[in-house]
Amino acid sequence: MRVTVRETPVGRVRYTAEGPIVCSYTPEGAPPQVRVSIHNDTGHELWCVLLDLTDSYGSSPHLFDGDFVGPGRAGLARAGEPVWLTLPPGRSVVSGAFTRDWLKVVVAENELNLAPFRLPRWSYDSASASRDGTPGTGSGSGLLRLTAPPADGARDAGGPAPEPGRWGTAQVLLHTEVP
Repeated sequence: MRVTVRETPVGRVRYTAEGPIVCSYTPEGAPPQVRVSIHNDTGHELWCVLLDLTDSYGSSPHLFDGDFVGPGRAGLARAGEPVWLTLPPGRSVVSGAFTRDWLKVVVAENELNLAPFRLPRWSYDSASASRDGTPGTGSGSGLLRLTAPPADGARDAGGPAPEPGRWGTAQVLLHTEVP
């Protein structure tokens, strides 16, 4: 598996030897746009999700929120629409400002639960440094519990759900900057 990032007419993309892909705002102050693809270079159909991991410690599968990609095929982030790379709320668009995003593709033989990957950014304004938004499910503690459902006698036809099987990841680092 691999993730590719291609330039569009808006903004500039520069590849570096150190690894990050540098995406620059236009001189007029418009955020860069890129096209992102995930490529299945294996001989097997794989279930894929593309996570946007932010430098404010958020995580979201919104770019490619899970689907099967056939062998030798590619999945397109945002269904082929451009991905806008903007500074997060609270960061001014001034020369020298930047942000980082890690685009991580997670692949598996079977579909995975995406709930654990939906994490809003950290809120540094609150005294407890809690995350924005509402707490996850659980016993009132805000924890997202990933355990088997209780054995209450109910059953589904067809037997137990398939295990995730083999899985893997690949990622690219995007550095979005204001020149």
